[in-house]
Amino acid sequence: MAEDLEQDFRQIKISRLTLGLIMSVAVTSGVIVWNAAQVAGRIGELEQSVNRIQTDMNSIQGTDPAILVRLDAMEDVLEDLSESVDGADELSERLDEFEEWIEELDRESGEELRWELDDLHHRSWAFEEALRSRSWGNEMLNDFLGY
Repeated sequence: MAEDLEQDFRQIKISRLTLGLIMSVAVTSGVIVWNAAQVAGRIGELEQSVNRIQTDMNSIQGTDPAILVRLDAMEDVLEDLSESVDGADELSERLDEFEEWIEELDRESGEELRWELDDLHHRSWAFEEALRSRSWGNEMLNDFLGY
């Protein structure tokens, strides 16, 4: 009984395509989260700078040229950030596509996969029994499988 269970687990294999797809989703998710964290950090820093400038501008009657230069620099940085957010949108779309593929590969809670594994098990058992019915096949399987 325990040997049959052990043999069943030995025959379960996951295709490289499925593993590759899962790894692609994991890596893409990691990249998106990492980029989003960086952008959020930069936006937080810019927000603090803008608040500081606004308080400085409220306390100063005239316009200081240094503040205008700093505002221009901040506008450039904001434009760069908006371009990087567009790239994050593209990564998010790709992640959505990967999630759809995974849902398609789910195979209805594994029932179809279980049926396929059972079918493969029965076929391999029939093949082994057919080989063992011949003396040369039995010797070959004993040498190859060790039993």
